[in-house]
Amino acid sequence: MPLISGDPATNANAFLLSTIRALHPTSTIVVPNVVFPGTPQFLAGGFNQSLTNLFRTDAPNYIIGATISFPFRNRTAKANLAGARVTEEQLAARVRSEEQVVVVEVRNAVQAVESTRQRVLISTVARENAEQQLEGERKLYEAGKSTTFLLFQRENTLTSARNAEIRAETDYRKALADLQRATSTTFRELNIEVQSPIAKK
Repeated sequence: MPLISGDPATNANAFLLSTIRALHPTSTIVVPNVVFPGTPQFLAGGFNQSLTNLFRTDAPNYIIGATISFPFRNRTAKANLAGARVTEEQLAARVRSEEQVVVVEVRNAVQAVESTRQRVLISTVARENAEQQLEGERKLYEAGKSTTFLLFQRENTLTSARNAEIRAETDYRKALADLQRATSTTFRELNIEVQSPIAKK
């Protein structure tokens, strides 16, 4: 079938071709015939035919692919960072809690030292007064102006005062030891130096 055909009166392409031939009657214009092949038989059909064509060996197969890549957020690193931050906050909270415990312990130790020191001072004064009263009672007894009962009573009072003073001094030394332990100054106060065996290597 010619590429340009039809009636020049109704077809513009045919009219144009006839005009060109009329202007150049001596020239030969070759109009190639282009023939479009028909649709292959194996492409005609519906879904069943298309499914059959998948297993045909003579049917041409074309594969067109495209690869698109773009960076995602590194979720693993982000999760690790969040976990590290949570661990850091937990450690910081634990450090603050330990610091508060140490502060409270040191304050209690300081108060105990001060209270026991006051007890030592009071018990010392009480013991000195008991000694003076006993000495005065002895003089009265020697002068015949006192009795054995009163003399024994003064001696018992002095013994109790001495015992109270000893207890107060013991409590004071224990409070000092607790304070040194809370402030980690026990070895320094006792002039003790500990050498680590690792440092000798």
